[in-house]
Amino acid sequence: MSVALITGASSGLGAEFARQLAREGSDVVLVARDTQRLEALSRELSGVAVEVLPADLTTVAGRELVAARLAKDPVDLLVNNAGTGLAGEFWTASPEELQRQLDRVTSLLTPILTIVIGVVVGGLILSVIGAIVSVNELALQ
Repeated sequence: MSVALITGASSGLGAEFARQLAREGSDVVLVARDTQRLEALSRELSGVAVEVLPADLTTVAGRELVAARLAKDPVDLLVNNAGTGLAGEFWTASPEELQRQLDRVTSLLTPILTIVIGVVVGGLILSVIGAIVSVNELALQ
């Protein structure tokens, strides 16, 4: 059975990746900051093993937690989907607010790719099937 680790799994695209992968029979490791939403999603998923791993990937501690999990037990698929959002309408956001959001996306993308993917690739090389899906998400409401 394959195992997928999904960041940003508490809502949106990440939660949908988890649902679809579980429906296809993959065990899933759900990663996001919001423990309650991760646990709610885990109760939706049936017939597969679900691991909830609360972690804030904008922090070194959060990234190290995920890297340690991957080093301990590699996965077949990494869905790097952690994102960020800005409340309000896009056209009302100041250039400074937009820049802060873009900086946050970069803070999520760059370290996770350099730290976590470095760990994942070792596990993927050993597995016959392995993939990394990286989704960059910036939500403006």
